[in-house]
Parts: sequence; C-alpha cells; structure tokens
Amino acid sequence: MDFDAPGQAEAYERWYATPLGGWVDRCEKRAVLALLPPVTGLRILDAGCGTGNFSLTLAARGAEIVGVDRSAAMLSQARRKGREGPGRVEWVRGDLAHLPFPAHSFDGVISIVALDFMSCREAVIRELGRVLKPGGFLVLAVLNRYSLWTLKRKLLALVSRQDWRRVDFLRKSDLAGLIPAPMFSRLRWRGAVYCLPTEFPPLLRLAPCLERLGARLAPWAAAFLAVWARKQ
Repeated sequence: MDFDAPGQAEAYERWYATPLGGWVDRCEKRAVLALLPPVTGLRILDAGCGTGNFSLTLAARGAEIVGVDRSAAMLSQARRKGREGPGRVEWVRGDLAHLPFPAHSFDGVISIVALDFMSCREAVIRELGRVLKPGGFLVLAVLNRYSLWTLKRKLLALVSRQDWRRVDFLRKSDLAGLIPAPMFSRLRWRGAVYCLPTEFPPLLRLAPCLERLGARLAPWAAAFLAVWARKQ
C-alpha cells in the first residue's frame, strides 16, 4: 500500500477520528498495552510507526520512543501530532529490513500492523531482534485473516481499485511462525476488535458487548492479533 500517495496519510488520520475508528483505536491499544510491562524510562522502538498513534501513547506513559517508518507523508503527520502531544519521540525515516541502529539498542520493540504490508517479513523480524537487548520484549500485531473485517477488505478489493488486494493477511499460526524460536521465547497473545465493520449507529452501540462476547466465544475471529515474546 502506497502510504506516500497524495492524501493517504490524511485519510488514515481522518478514519481514526470517526466513531468507528476511535473505537477500534481504543480496542487495539488496550490489547497491546495489556501485553507490555510498565514502560516508564524504557527505550522502545516503534517499527512502522505510521502517523505515531502508538508512539505518542507510549511516550505519554514515560517511555523514550524512536518511531521508524519508510513513508515521509506518514512521518510528517506523526511529527505534527508530536508537537501537540505529551512526551517526546524521535522520528526516523528508514527501512525496517535495514535499521540504522546498533545491536542491542532498545529495551522493547513494537510493530503494529506493519508486517501486513511487507514481503520481506523474515528479514524485518531478524532486524527487530538484532536491535533488541537480551531480555527485551517484542510485540507484533497484524490484521487477522479470519475476521469479518478482512472479508470486507477483500470484497472491496474485488470491486474497487483499493490497495487491500495487495495485502497478504496473516493467520495466528503465520505470525507465530515468523518469530524465531532460538531467539525468542514465551509467546503471549491478545485479540481485539470484534465489532462489525460498519458505522451504522445502532450496531456501533453494540460494540462493547460484541467485544466481550467475541473475546470469550470466538477469539479466533479477532480482527486484530497481537503477540508478545521475550528475547533470549
């Protein structure tokens, strides 16, 4: 997906400002934060930071954040938001498969819905592991192949020219298989976003109920999958 296309970064931000986008954002952050230790004072890399959504949240909690993305347009939005928000973040334009940092530079690494848009996933995971300190944590999150949200995106890709047709959605087993066992151990999982992919107000009002029921009865159907692992 070309995040440097005219208007793409702005459209991304506008969606998160909608009622549905705001709910999804809260659900995703709740899932990721449940996997993290207290972050105050930790140096954390946000790999594929986009417009800084998670970077700024963790910075506000006292973490020292470095946000990396290859999209100049997304980083421009992140810098603008960073000037207005609490905490400080260093923004770096770079390729996740060739990170400009020494080995063992970070206490933690997160990568939230970035692997979905890459073909060199194994190389990226190796780089994330390289810059992570021994004993540090890695949190990866992807869009689940088995969800109503992914079904909607695939249908849109068939009937329009949207770039979702280029995305290779992952399963839980796919994500687990990307994490090299000799380097990482002790996987823990969280799923989120069980609401229906619609802005229809009566259905959106049911989102909290659907979130509770989905997590209990159909965890495999979460639209958002997050995994935590510790570096050996």
